[in-house]
Order: sequence, then structure tokens, then C-alpha cells
Amino acid sequence: MVILPLFLYRMDWGQRIPAIAAGFGGLSWGLSQVAAAKKWRQNYGEPTVAERMEIKKSHSVSNLPLLLMWLVFGIAMLAIGGLVFVMLFHH
Repeated sequence: MVILPLFLYRMDWGQRIPAIAAGFGGLSWGLSQVAAAKKWRQNYGEPTVAERMEIKKSHSVSNLPLLLMWLVFGIAMLAIGGLVFVMLFHH
């Protein structure tokens, strides 16, 4: 992701530099997450069977409808807020 903006010829340098910076930011964040996971594993060891089941349950597809509902609700609230803003402040 960091090198990709260098090869996108339709982007000028004003677009490439922020894209590269965002790529480095994402790379830095990802590497810090990997390092934190390795450190956690060294400190606490492998998760037990009960912890694995809890992780599997919390990351299951059964949570997907609830997450999608909150996503749709948030988008609807943003749209309604935008409409109210336009109705109140547009001359």
C-alpha cells in the first residue's frame, strides 16, 4: 500500500504524498498491533479452550445483524441531520 501510489500515474504528487503517508500510517499501526499481540502472547500464553470459545462466539456471524442495524441507523441519523442542517441554514 505504501509503494502503490508511486505507480498510479493519474495521481499528481499532491495526491501521492498524502496517500503514501496514509500507507505508512497504516503500516505502522498494523506492525504495532502485531507486536502488541506477540507481547500479550508472551505474557499470558495461549488462550484456554473456554477463552477460545468466547472469542469464537463474540466474533461469530450472529452479531452481524446487530452491527448492520447500528450501521444503517448511524447512516440514517447522519442523513437526517444533514437534511435538518440544510433546511435550517440554507437560504
